[in-house]
Amino acid sequence: MNNEINEQRFTRYKTFIVVMVAIFSAIVLRLVWLQVVKGEEFRREANNKSHTIVFKNAPRGEIYDRNGKILATNRQSFNLIYTPTKESEKHFFETMSKVFDILDENGEVQRNDFPLKINPFRLDFNVSSKSSRLWNERRFKKDRGYDDKISKELFGNKKLSELNSEEKKRIDDELDKITPEEIFYDLISKYSLYDLVKYDYIDKQKKTFQNIDGLSDAEIQRKIESKWKHLDKKIKIKLLTDKYDSKTILRYMIVKDKKRMQSYSGYKPVVIANDLKEKTAFIFEQLQAELPGISVIKQPVRYYPYHDLASCVIGYIKKISLYEKERYEEKGYDISRDYIGASGIEGRYESILRGSKGQESIEINKFGRKIKTLGELTPYPGENIKLTIDADLQRVAEKALDDTMKLRQKLGNRNERGRVNQDGVDTSNATRGAAVVIDVNTGKILALASRPGYDPNLFAVPGRLNEREYRKFFLPDLDKFGREYIKKRNLTEYPLYKEKEEKELAKGNKEFNIEEYILNKLFPIAKDIKGNTSIREDYYDIYPKPFYNYATMSLIPPGSTFKLLTAVAGLEEGVITKNTKILDRGYYNKRYKDYKGASWKWNEFRGSHGLQNVIEAIRDSNNYFFFEVADRLFVKGGGECKKGLDMLAKYAWKYGLGINPLGNEKPSTGIEIGENFGQVYNYVSGKNTLAILYMRQLYDFLGKSSASHWVGQYKSIDIVPSVNDSKEVYDLKKKISKLIISQMKADNVSSSEQYKYLRDNVEPVLKELIKTSSDLNSIGYTDSDIERIIMAINYSVTDAKTEMKRGTNLYNASIGQGTNRFTPLQLANYVATLVNGGYRYKVHLVDGIYDQNGNIVKDYSKPVVLNKTGVSSSTIETVKKGMLAVTSSSKGGTAYKVFKDFPIVNGGKTGSATFHNDQHSLGREAYGVYVGFAPYDKPEIAVCVVIFDGAHGGYVAPVAKAIYEEYFKDRILKINPNYKFMYHDKD
Repeated sequence: MNNEINEQRFTRYKTFIVVMVAIFSAIVLRLVWLQVVKGEEFRREANNKSHTIVFKNAPRGEIYDRNGKILATNRQSFNLIYTPTKESEKHFFETMSKVFDILDENGEVQRNDFPLKINPFRLDFNVSSKSSRLWNERRFKKDRGYDDKISKELFGNKKLSELNSEEKKRIDDELDKITPEEIFYDLISKYSLYDLVKYDYIDKQKKTFQNIDGLSDAEIQRKIESKWKHLDKKIKIKLLTDKYDSKTILRYMIVKDKKRMQSYSGYKPVVIANDLKEKTAFIFEQLQAELPGISVIKQPVRYYPYHDLASCVIGYIKKISLYEKERYEEKGYDISRDYIGASGIEGRYESILRGSKGQESIEINKFGRKIKTLGELTPYPGENIKLTIDADLQRVAEKALDDTMKLRQKLGNRNERGRVNQDGVDTSNATRGAAVVIDVNTGKILALASRPGYDPNLFAVPGRLNEREYRKFFLPDLDKFGREYIKKRNLTEYPLYKEKEEKELAKGNKEFNIEEYILNKLFPIAKDIKGNTSIREDYYDIYPKPFYNYATMSLIPPGSTFKLLTAVAGLEEGVITKNTKILDRGYYNKRYKDYKGASWKWNEFRGSHGLQNVIEAIRDSNNYFFFEVADRLFVKGGGECKKGLDMLAKYAWKYGLGINPLGNEKPSTGIEIGENFGQVYNYVSGKNTLAILYMRQLYDFLGKSSASHWVGQYKSIDIVPSVNDSKEVYDLKKKISKLIISQMKADNVSSSEQYKYLRDNVEPVLKELIKTSSDLNSIGYTDSDIERIIMAINYSVTDAKTEMKRGTNLYNASIGQGTNRFTPLQLANYVATLVNGGYRYKVHLVDGIYDQNGNIVKDYSKPVVLNKTGVSSSTIETVKKGMLAVTSSSKGGTAYKVFKDFPIVNGGKTGSATFHNDQHSLGREAYGVYVGFAPYDKPEIAVCVVIFDGAHGGYVAPVAKAIYEEYFKDRILKINPNYKFMYHDKD
C-alpha cells in the first residue's frame, strides 16, 4: 500500500518537474531567439521606428461681408519643423547651422515668439497693460525654474506649495531683480549652447595632445572630451561669445527653449519657420537626408485678402499668452502652437470659428521623419460668419477718413484758400478718426471704420511682425514721440508755458527746461509702476492707437450734434414750439451771472444770430437758443433738484445716449464686439463725475500752504493715494478720499451736519494717517493745522454740492458739452432712431452663421427693437427740417458747402466738441463731429463721422458725402450720369 502511494507521488512529482523544465526551456529558447538570433535586427527596428500622434489644425471659419466678399479665410502654408530624437539631438548644432543658412539665403524668417530679446536685452510680451507685463515676466521666469532656485536659497527644502503669501512675495521680489541679460547667459549654460564651439575647441586641443608620445587618436579624443566636460562654464561661454554674436546664439536658444517648454506635455515638434515659400520648402524636402529631425508639413494659415480693411471689426488672431494658458488648455488648446481670436469678430466668435482639430497616428524613424500613417481623424473647419458690413462701403469710409485727415494735417491752421483760420484752429494733429453707417430700419451696421487701422495678416504668421511694427503697436516710445510732438506743435512758445518759464528763471532756477516740463505734463512717467523712471503714459490721448477701436470705444463729447436732442425735449415738453422765436443776446447769464456761455457768433465776432426759431437755430448751431431751451426745461422740472436737472436725460435715454443709472437697463448698443457706453449728463451721474473732479482739485488744494482767506494758514498735506505708499498709508488715504466723496454726494445734509460728519469721520483717519506715515509725521502737524485742513475740506465739499445743483450743468449738456460723453456708434444710432420714427434698434454686425455647406446655423438678420421713444411725428419732422437746413440752406447751413450740389436730399448736423478747457496748451483741438441721414423723405442710412482734433463738423462732413456717394451710386447716376464721384470707380 505504502509502495503504491510513494510510486504515485513520485510519478506526479516527475510529471511536474518535466512540465516546469519544458516551460523554462521554452522561455530560455525564446529569449535566446529574441536577444541573440534576432537581437540586432530588433534593436535596429526599435531605433528606427516610433509611434506618435500628430495634431492637425482645423481651418478657421471664413468671415465675409453682406454680399459674400471674403474678408477672412485660410490658405495652405509650409511650416518647417524640428522633431527631437536621440539621433537628431546628436547632430543638433550642425543641423541648425545649415537650416539657418538656408532660411537666410532664401529670405525666410525664423519663428521667434521668444519673449527674451537682445540689443538691448529685454523681455517683450504681446500685452500693453503694465500689470500684465509684470505678470508675464514673472511667469516666464517661473517656467524656467528660477522660482525653485530662489526658494531653495531662501527657504531650503521647503516646497513652493508650503510657502505663505509673504514668502511667495519675497520670491516674486527676487524674480523681479533677475535681468534679461542674466537670463540670456544662464540659458546658454542651461541648454549647453557652448557645445556650438565644442568641436572647434577639440580641433585646437588635438594639436597640443598630438605632441605627447604614446597616445593613440582614441585616447587623445577621450582626454580632450573629458577636459571639455570639466571646463569651467564661464570659460565655455567666453569661447562661445568670442566666436558668435548674441543674435546668432539667440537663434539656437529659441529652438532649445521651445523644445524644453514643450517637453512637459509630450511629443511636439518645434516649429522653426512658418509660411515658407514653396521654393524654400522644396529645398528642405530635397535636403532631408542631410538634416536629421527636419521636416516640412502643410498647415492652414489665416489670411485677410483685403489687409487692413475693417480691421477694427474683424480683429486678428494671436498666440495664447502665458496669462491665458490655463483657461485655454482646459478647452483643449495647445499653447505652444494654437492661435486664438484676439479682438473683433475673431475674438468674440472664437469658439465658432476655430473648428475641430484633426489627429494623425504616424510611424517615425530615428530621424523623426514620418514613415507611414497608421490612422487619421480629419480636422473639421469652423463655421462661417456673414457680416452686415458692406466691404465697398467700408473701403470708401476708411479711404475718405484717411484722405480727410491727411488734408487737415496738411492745412493745419489754414483754410483751403491758404489763409490763416480766423478762429485760430489748427488741425495738423488730425491723426485719428471713426465713421459709422447704420441701416436706420434694421440696426444693421453697414460700415464701421476706425483709423488708423492695421493689417491682421501681420499677426497670422509668427515672425511676420517686425521689431519696428511691434514696438509701434505695443511699446511706443512716448518719450521720443512726445518731444517730436512738442516741437511740431511749437508748444514751447505757448503763452502758458512761456509764463511758467519766465517765473522759474526769475526764481533763479537755471536748470528749468521748458521742453521737459511740457513732456512731463503731456506724457507723464507712469506712477502705477513701482520704481518706474522711463515708461510714460499718454495722459491726454494724443498718440494714435491702431488697436483701439475709436468707433466703439472712444467716449467723446457730441458737441452741437446733441442740440437735436435738446430740440426734441423742448418741443415735447412744450417749452417751445416750432415757431417760438428766441433772441440771441450774447452771454447767457440771465440766471447765473458768472456763466460765460454764448453763441459762436458772439465769441468770435461779438455778433448775434438775432431772433431765431428752432429750425434756424439747428441750421446755424445757435448756442444761445439751446441755453434758453435748457433753462425753460430746468424751470419746468423744478429748478435745482434731480427732476429739474434730468429734463434732458429722460429724453436722451430713449435714444440710447446713456441709461438711467437707477434702472436695470444694460448699458449697451447690442453690438457684438467690445464697446464703451457713454452717459448723458444727469443728476446722479453728474454728482459722481463732479465729486471725482472736486476731489482731484482738493488734492492740489491741500498740497498748498493755504486754501483761502476763510481758512488761513496750515501746513500742506499729501492725501493722494500712490503706489509708492506702504499698504497701510495707501489704505488710509483711500479711506479719506472715500469719506469725503460720500459727503460731496450726500443729499439733504445741512452745513452743520456736514461739518460734524467731517470732524467725526475724516479727522480721526487723517490723524491716523499722519501718525502712520513717517513722511507726514516728521512735518509736525498741530491741532490748528488739522482743524484748518478739515475746514478746507468742508469748503471744498460745499463748493462741490453747490456746483452739482447748478442749472449750468444742464446748459452745458444742452449743447453737447459738460459731462456728456458718447461713442460714435451711439451717436449714429441716436440719429437713426430720431429719423426712423422713434424705433431704437439693437445694432449688430453679424447677419448669420453658416456651416461649410452654406446651411444657416443661426440667423441674426431679424431686427430687434430695444425701445420706442414715443416722440411725436410733428417733433421729429421739425427737427428733420432743421437738419435739412444744415445741408441745403445757403443762409448759414453749417454743411451747405459740402452738400450743395449733392443730388440725394439729406439732413445733418455739424459739431465742434471741446476736448479740454485749455486744449491748445496740450496741442489738442476740438473734435470735428458730423451726423446725418439720407434720403430725407424715406431715410435708409444714418452716419456719424468723428475726427479727433478735426476742429469743426464741417471739416469732416466730406467723409459722410463720400459714404452717401457709394451707397446711392446707382441712384445718383440715374439722376446725373456725369456726376463726379470722390472714390467711385477708383482704387
